[in-house]
Amino acid sequence: MKNLILTVFSFLILTNHVFSQDIIHQDYALDYFRVIGAENLHLRASPSLKGDIITCLSNGTLVSSKKEARLTFNENVMWIKVGWGNENGYVAHKYLEKEKDIELILPSLWMAKSDHPSINVEKPYFALSQDTIRHSVLRDTIIEMPALGGMYRVFKPSLNYPLFLIAGLDLKNGQFIPGRKTYDGFLLPGEAFQFQMNLIYADGFIERDSNSFNPFAKIRNYHVQIRTMSAQGEIFEQELFRMDLMAFNPDQFEGGVSIPWLGDLDGDGLVDLIACYSTHFACSDVILFLSSRATGDDLVGAASKYTVCGC
Repeated sequence: MKNLILTVFSFLILTNHVFSQDIIHQDYALDYFRVIGAENLHLRASPSLKGDIITCLSNGTLVSSKKEARLTFNENVMWIKVGWGNENGYVAHKYLEKEKDIELILPSLWMAKSDHPSINVEKPYFALSQDTIRHSVLRDTIIEMPALGGMYRVFKPSLNYPLFLIAGLDLKNGQFIPGRKTYDGFLLPGEAFQFQMNLIYADGFIERDSNSFNPFAKIRNYHVQIRTMSAQGEIFEQELFRMDLMAFNPDQFEGGVSIPWLGDLDGDGLVDLIACYSTHFACSDVILFLSSRATGDDLVGAASKYTVCGC
């Protein structure tokens, strides 16, 4: 289990062309389950009672699985593949209880063509504005655009945009949410944001090409990490993204990570963030990381994800 949890909300910048290579990241389209009714649930290497035991999961442990993961029936047991920190294996599905889905929308990034979340427009959302949660109804803040074939939903320009809308968390009207809005720019290697005792930073090696008009050819091994310190002075880290970024003009790179907001959204005293990263010239992923969705020794877990596309 984690000693201190950190969550990252990174915002990715879209560019006209993306040549990012060697993209390495986790699968953030996840469901979460809580172990119930079992003090030592075996995480096995295969969906079988004879499968090697990787570890034992205590009652209340949080695990994750891919969205709508396929179940495997074997030896009169329904098995599901789950992840717990860096460990992956199979457990008996009957000892799991699904956690509530969480949905996040960034007003500045809500024009999705194909892979936007399945939003129930009648559902009440909470809007974060000036560090205070206020109740909102999504139906009142989005409209269909018939000119685009009904494929898009966008926020009305006349509205005062909240920082984000969220559903699925236990929030209250007027509740104070500690946090900070950051700038939407690309987080360069060596740059960082801090919230309390938590640090979100980027690192990488900038390669130069003296034969090109652009002095910066690429950022190799670009990665974004979370670092936090426990009350005992121990340092814990978790890597969220790793990729190579190609430059397309002297001061801009294709893709990257930015952080529009970080704070404590789930009220556990640990930092949460929103993350976006781009791997295509027209699309980027918007991901909410919550400390309360971390599994194993991870600091954060991805609670919500949707993809934004446009040109």
